[in-house]
Amino acid sequence: MKKIVLFLILLLVLSACGPKISGELKTRQKIVKQAVEVVPPKEIFIKHNVSSIVKQIHDTEKIEWGFDENKNLVRIQDKENIINFYYKDGLLRKISDGDKSVELEYFNGFLSSASGNTELPIKYSVEDGLLRSADDYVFTYNEESKLWIFKEALGVGLTFYYEKGNLDFFKKGNIVTHFYYTDKNQVKHVEDGQNHLILAYGRGQNLASLSGNIYGLGEMFDYSKGRISIISNVNETVFYGEEEVLKKVFDMYLSCTRVRRDIGVFEPIAYVVYNNYFGRNVYDYMLENFYCEWIP
Repeated sequence: MKKIVLFLILLLVLSACGPKISGELKTRQKIVKQAVEVVPPKEIFIKHNVSSIVKQIHDTEKIEWGFDENKNLVRIQDKENIINFYYKDGLLRKISDGDKSVELEYFNGFLSSASGNTELPIKYSVEDGLLRSADDYVFTYNEESKLWIFKEALGVGLTFYYEKGNLDFFKKGNIVTHFYYTDKNQVKHVEDGQNHLILAYGRGQNLASLSGNIYGLGEMFDYSKGRISIISNVNETVFYGEEEVLKKVFDMYLSCTRVRRDIGVFEPIAYVVYNNYFGRNVYDYMLENFYCEWIP
């Protein structure tokens, strides 16, 4: 009996001296974090109010060009089809007809990329205000910021040569295209040995006619107050509207539909005429193509 009592006392002593277990039982848990893709909210573009309109009439076709109070083109209406142009901070950001659209992004105030329904280049690089590349196009400039070399990724480079500030000729391989000027330094004749273009000017140094087999269609342009006409042997297209926006519409229409043949590519002759007549650079030429792509 004494042995049993001693054994029990020994057990009590040992349990009193052992470690005490208290609190919660903690176990290792593997926490798996699933990455959540954050989709930025879609940018909302608000339609601009139309404050002035230019009407274009060709036979029975009637088109209206609408401008906001800042003289930005915000709408083109061709019968039931309406094309809207959206701006933010003075920059063209989106063009849409309701079914398809294109959106433009900018970096430091210059076009950097385009997305949506467009056949034009989508990636742009601008340095010191000069367009350096547009997808596979590469542009190099001389010290006067005039276009010097134009290259396509798989094409032969084209070099521009100047004389007394005016482009004398450009050369691509063995083909040389010459430019000749009026006494007011406006391009009057373009010749590459097989093809030619003839430009004539009227009052206010406005372009009066285009002819030749490069870009010309044998058309004349007539200017009067509130009215500008394109006259050919077979038809006439007339623009009516307020003077300031009227000239803006006509210049864009002239540039997009007469000077250029294919807005999907950079055309050197078209650019030289554009640069000489409108006084604008390569960047302006490429940006205007987005308007040209939507003109009916």
